[in-house]
Amino acid sequence: MPNTRYFDVEGVSQPIAITDGAEILPLVDPVLKGWEVEPVDPPQPSENPLVSLSIEKREEKWRCASTATGKSTAFTDPVSAICWLAANIVRAQTLENPDLLCLHAASVEIGDGLIVMPSRYRAGKSVLTTVLAAMDYRIFGDDILPLDPATGEGIAAGIAPRLRLPTPVTLDTSTREFIERHAGPRGKRYLYLDLPEAQLAPRDMRLPVRGIVLLEREDSGAAQLTRVEAGDALKQIIWQNFSREGSAKAILDRLAEITQRAPCIKLQYTDPKEGAQALVDAFSDRSPIPISTEPFALDAERNQRAGKARRATLHPESIVSRLEGCELHTREQRHFLIGAEGLTIMALNELGAALWRLLESPTRYADALELVAAAFPEEDQRRLDADLSALIAALARNNVARISRGRRAS
Repeated sequence: MPNTRYFDVEGVSQPIAITDGAEILPLVDPVLKGWEVEPVDPPQPSENPLVSLSIEKREEKWRCASTATGKSTAFTDPVSAICWLAANIVRAQTLENPDLLCLHAASVEIGDGLIVMPSRYRAGKSVLTTVLAAMDYRIFGDDILPLDPATGEGIAAGIAPRLRLPTPVTLDTSTREFIERHAGPRGKRYLYLDLPEAQLAPRDMRLPVRGIVLLEREDSGAAQLTRVEAGDALKQIIWQNFSREGSAKAILDRLAEITQRAPCIKLQYTDPKEGAQALVDAFSDRSPIPISTEPFALDAERNQRAGKARRATLHPESIVSRLEGCELHTREQRHFLIGAEGLTIMALNELGAALWRLLESPTRYADALELVAAAFPEEDQRRLDADLSALIAALARNNVARISRGRRAS
């Protein structure tokens, strides 16, 4: 008969449930550092929902479900399941505390503040964070950074950092030795680090954001730091911000304030130790950062140029219209579209902003394409057609625009 135990987690109103958790329970303390996770009696049937999060072992798989999001998944090892639990506990907190901001980012204490590295696909933020810990710098988090909504300060998440396995072959010997000394729970995909307080900030410790670093891992070349305009950094942070339950405008305003105060730079690197040292040199000594001459591209925009974005060819007679309650805001000379009820934020480029203004009245796609082509005469017509179609599809997916029913071109 299944053995289910219930636990209260600080900051989450409903308990979590772990069924047949002999392999899960020993992982809670090493991963959730400083969290109060206390056993409680089973909830009463009258309570709704009964639990916020659940993990159940079935046929050598750990099935994880969230009542808040309505999503479930399964993992083949307990370390991946505890990883899911840690991320979803923070997610549950943001759902219950709409004013709390939370970024998908790594953060390390250097000098008198935090260097924040927003997540970018396969950019190596966890590896860089580990290298900095091995260099005696303190980690606030390698994946999640809550932000105080009143001050904008970063808050230590109290979650042990993890590395994806296998670790990169480019790691230096001293970092590899550091990892082996502090190895914690190890699964098929991830290795957690068991760090002392000198390398992992205690949960709820706060520090101001001193710098924002956008990572680009290269195949070759020396580490290079270049300045990024605040508006581009804001676009990247908005892309990674997942505290959508609060007011989108309040989120946008708070993050805009942070990017105005903190230097925003791009780190291009091949060797993680060299990249980490470049950050230390820049932020420990307040050395000047060279001004970049190349434009910075948001990940989604980079993929679109490479032809990886989802395309959607619209029929010329399709009617595109705004949904009521959506607003276009400009911060740091960049455009952000806030959806109805303030729950969605989209970063728009100049093409997107021009389209949104055009959609003040419902517009045929053929007319929209003709007007946009006139506004951007330097752009190739076929590429503009593809980009405009993809943009309209993205607006529809994010519930800020509607495409009328109609036949699509084949």
